[in-house]
Amino acid sequence: DGIKNGKADFSAAGLTHTIERKKEFLFGPTYQNVTQQLVCRRGGKRPKKIEDLVGIEIIVPTDSSYVEHLNKIKMSYPDIQWKEVSDTNTETLLEQVWEKKIDCTIEYSKIVDINRRYFPELTVRFDITVPESLAWVVRKKDTGMQTLINDWFSEYKDSGKLEEVMHRYYGYIEDF
Repeated sequence: DGIKNGKADFSAAGLTHTIERKKEFLFGPTYQNVTQQLVCRRGGKRPKKIEDLVGIEIIVPTDSSYVEHLNKIKMSYPDIQWKEVSDTNTETLLEQVWEKKIDCTIEYSKIVDINRRYFPELTVRFDITVPESLAWVVRKKDTGMQTLINDWFSEYKDSGKLEEVMHRYYGYIEDF
C-alpha cells in the first residue's frame, strides 16, 4: 500500500511476480523462487488435490497473492471457499493451523520450511502453484529506481553476498 499511495519508493518484502502486480508495479531482479503450498496439521485434514479443498477451512491474508491464485482456482472449482483475514500475518496463520484453530492455510514454501522448525507438526499437503519468482517492487513509473535496484542486485550477487545471506537463512533447512 505504501508504494501505491506514494509513501514508499520500493518494497524489499518477499513479493511474487503476479499478473495483477505487474499491472501496478515494476519488479527488480528475481532473487529466489517459491511455491505456494497448502499447509495443514499432521493428523488433521488430508486433501490431496485441488478438488479436495471443498469443505476445508482455508484462511489466508487479505490482498495476498494467495487470494489472487485462489480466485483463479475458483473459476474451475466454484465450490472452493476460503476466508481472508487482514489483522494477522502468515506466520500467525501457520501457528493457528499448528494449534488446530484452523484447518489449513496457504504459504510460500520457504516460509513453511522455516516455520516447520518451530511447528514440526505442520505438513504440506500439496503445491498450489508452480514455482514463482520473488523480487523487490518499485512504483510503476519509477524506471530510474528499478535500474538502481537492478544494478545493486547485480553487484551484490557478483560479490557472493547474496549467496551468503541465502545460506545463512535457508542453508539449515535441508538438515532439518
